[in-house]
Amino acid sequence: MIAVNLAVFLAQIGKKVILIDANLPGAGLHSWFGLSWPEKTVTDILQRRLAGLDEALGPTGVNGLSLLAGAVDLRGGIGSSSADHEWLLQCIREVEADFVLIDLPPGLHPLTLDIFSQTDVSIAVTMATPDAVESTYRLFEATYLTKLLASPL
Repeated sequence: MIAVNLAVFLAQIGKKVILIDANLPGAGLHSWFGLSWPEKTVTDILQRRLAGLDEALGPTGVNGLSLLAGAVDLRGGIGSSSADHEWLLQCIREVEADFVLIDLPPGLHPLTLDIFSQTDVSIAVTMATPDAVESTYRLFEATYLTKLLASPL
């Protein structure tokens, strides 16, 4: 809900915004806009069925805001690899927008680590419960290690 509200706010102040629902095991941002199941989703990009993001973007009803919907992937994105995630990032980098907001699955899902560790700005939203704080810490720790391992020595 935070990603949706931020995206709507940025669009309302005149920015061109793309909202990406990359929470494959629990995608549902389209329903916040009253949209039915999308025909084209982030899975189509990950599996290279589309040449780029522009082919999969859909309207939201908010001027200046487009949505790349997620699909309910019952396997939780098990079939996607780091190469697929890099392809998604490349497609994101090529699209023209003032802001691209990506809603990622919680925890240490490989998609979360690959995307979270390579974005210009990463924001983690958590709750003030011991398990949530610990999970957030583990996300930051894993992201740091991912960046460290990817850096040339």
